[in-house]
Amino acid sequence: MSSEPSTAQLALPVEGMTCASCVNRIERFLKRTPGVEDAVVNLATEVATIRYLPDRVGRSEIIGAIEDAGYDVRPVARADGAPVASEADEVAVEAARARETREILVQAVVSITIAVGIMALMLLGRSMPMEDLNRIAILPATFVQVWAGGRFYRAAWRAARHGAANMDTLIAIGTSAAWGYSVLVTLAPSFATAAGLEPAAYFDSSTIIIGFVLLVAGWRPAPRTRRAAPSAGSWRWSRPWPGSSTGTWSATCRSPRSSRATSFVSGPAIACRSTVASSPGAPRSTSRC
Repeated sequence: MSSEPSTAQLALPVEGMTCASCVNRIERFLKRTPGVEDAVVNLATEVATIRYLPDRVGRSEIIGAIEDAGYDVRPVARADGAPVASEADEVAVEAARARETREILVQAVVSITIAVGIMALMLLGRSMPMEDLNRIAILPATFVQVWAGGRFYRAAWRAARHGAANMDTLIAIGTSAAWGYSVLVTLAPSFATAAGLEPAAYFDSSTIIIGFVLLVAGWRPAPRTRRAAPSAGSWRWSRPWPGSSTGTWSATCRSPRSSRATSFVSGPAIACRSTVASSPGAPRSTSRC
């Protein structure tokens, strides 16, 4: 009698996703990995849930598939509905996400402020030659391009190494075009004047694009890791077993995300273990629901 191979489930927090295209790409790379039965990626929670055959594929191969798609995996993961990291690790992940969000928002505010400053310089400094205005704007604009825009270059390079393009690629190319042309006409204004054009730079365009994209990314609510509510101890409930005047039925229910006992709630999110004794002194049997 042949038995079906047992499957396991793994939840991996993924970094670097920005749109539905990222989700589709990660799912495609995971599903074509030998031994992976199914893969679902949630963009809002930044978690990839994979159902796989443990005898054919391991956690390292699954993480490798996500990295091959051009994305990173956070260090905390859960397998088969049980926590493999401590509560302190979950708090550390939440703190890291909060720091990342603060960093993005700071970069967004600085980028937008510099962009507004460059726009004001171009409007209020019309009495100055365009070449001088460009020389003033090149330093703050380059700072934004490297400091705040660096995350887009890193993500675009990661995707390009695996033959892919995503939103980060689009932002990196677009802002680089505006910034690169501006640097060219700033350092060599004759390039534009020889063609009969004014050596106008677009430093404000590249900085404002980076700022607004980071602002949108920073305002997106960061997913929080749900933890079971604290409990003073094990929770048990007893009543007469149906059809028996002497037997009792007891159930202990625990949340799959915590080793602590929780109050009973019906539904697939709670794993229940029941112990049955048909009569006093009779052997007990254990089942799971």
